[in-house]
Amino acid sequence: MRRRWSLSFVLALFLAWGFCFCGGITGGNDGLTLVEIKKSFRNVDDILYDWTGAASSDYCFWRGITCDNITFEVISLNFSGLNLDGEISPAIGNLRSLVTLDLKSNQLSGQIPDEIGDCSLLETL
Repeated sequence: MRRRWSLSFVLALFLAWGFCFCGGITGGNDGLTLVEIKKSFRNVDDILYDWTGAASSDYCFWRGITCDNITFEVISLNFSGLNLDGEISPAIGNLRSLVTLDLKSNQLSGQIPDEIGDCSLLETL
């Protein structure tokens, strides 16, 4: 009986560790999506300098990003007043938990991509 309890405890501990250190079950690709979105803007290296290709939940601390505290999914992008130039990447549709997208006071061109419809939780644009 004691061995069964120990095995269950170790398994539960392993699953909890994996959830905490792997960015949760969801949100794992949001950092890569953000890097893809950055590529659609021009001359942003000095503005979005902390947006790197790191595949970790560090993207939750990047400029303009707000993440859910539990899932680490991106829930808000605030690009207001950054004077960004370029287009909105279709990759925006990969941010499935996005609730708020603030683009005011920028120099963006082109259409809003159809893929934004994949952001089914989007409330504010």
